[in-house]
Amino acid sequence: MEDFEQVFRDNVSRIYRLSYQYLGNPDAAEDATQETFLRALRSEKDFRHSSEISTWLFRIAVNVCLDGIRQNKRRRMESLHSLPEPTVRYSAQEDLEKLDLQRRVRIAVNALPSQLRMLVVLREFEDLSYQEILSITGLSIGTISSRLNRARLQIARVFQNEFRRDL
Repeated sequence: MEDFEQVFRDNVSRIYRLSYQYLGNPDAAEDATQETFLRALRSEKDFRHSSEISTWLFRIAVNVCLDGIRQNKRRRMESLHSLPEPTVRYSAQEDLEKLDLQRRVRIAVNALPSQLRMLVVLREFEDLSYQEILSITGLSIGTISSRLNRARLQIARVFQNEFRRDL
């Protein structure tokens, strides 16, 4: 493996962001990030070089996050990393509407079962390809696709229900 210190520097922010998006707590995300790199260091001899180091680290991070949820019996997270801020400000009203939409998206994603939530985080927030998600989760492309579709439908239902309540 490359110099582990360089691997750490190159990947620590992405692993932290993934952990935070999944766990929703900065302290838990920091712990998960540390645990990810400890596990990687302990098992670096098991790295087969058949995938990118970052993909291998993501797989470890996913397992660390899932372990943390199982241990704490957490089924929901408090928040996801905010969507990027716009570079051009239009109006205070538009900013409030954007913040409200981000909040509603976080609530809808938080309501997903943990397996679906992880796939949404990897695909939509981390912008990973289906092949990269396959490498991380071990799920088939068909399973990834169908679960993402199911997650998107559940998120859409949350928004439909909100829209009906607003009428």
